[in-house]
Amino acid sequence: AVRIEQAAVSVTRVRIHPCAGASAPRPLLAPAVAYAHDPVPATFAEPRVVVDLMVGDAEPIAIATLRPPPGRYCGATVELGPGWGGGLSGETFAVRGTYVPPGGGAPEPFEIRSSAPLETGITFDAADGTPRVFRAEPGAPAPRVLVGLHYGRWLDGVDFRDPDAAARVEAVERSVLASIHGVM
Repeated sequence: AVRIEQAAVSVTRVRIHPCAGASAPRPLLAPAVAYAHDPVPATFAEPRVVVDLMVGDAEPIAIATLRPPPGRYCGATVELGPGWGGGLSGETFAVRGTYVPPGGGAPEPFEIRSSAPLETGITFDAADGTPRVFRAEPGAPAPRVLVGLHYGRWLDGVDFRDPDAAARVEAVERSVLASIHGVM
């Protein structure tokens, strides 16, 4: 049995993507882009949010409000990266708790942290889990990108008896990415 006492993740970027075959209107001459001085594109946000997953288990988290050009959007890229606060000190994610070894015995502590940047693609799903297309219309309210993280799945496939700490971190990195889902 595993007991999670702390779980946090840092979301650094979210970019929504048009559906296949859809295109956003483009100017005839595209201006040069310098993000240090120009506004960030309306389909892109850098929220740099550390999410404490011990609060509001299984609830989608509003990560960003975007103002995309009119069009149809079917998914997003979510990037995770080093963050500070909420139990993180420059890590991308941290999970801490205890586990009972096979065959029983006293619970043993574990802590798994990673500072590696991670990225995954997600689709937008309705509350019932079916895929959903988001339509941006002129004058319509700006959409919120809701990102859900099932931290209860983060330790799937982790062998706490494996002496290779890097293997445990890699297993959790894969599980963290697999746990991310989007809701619009």
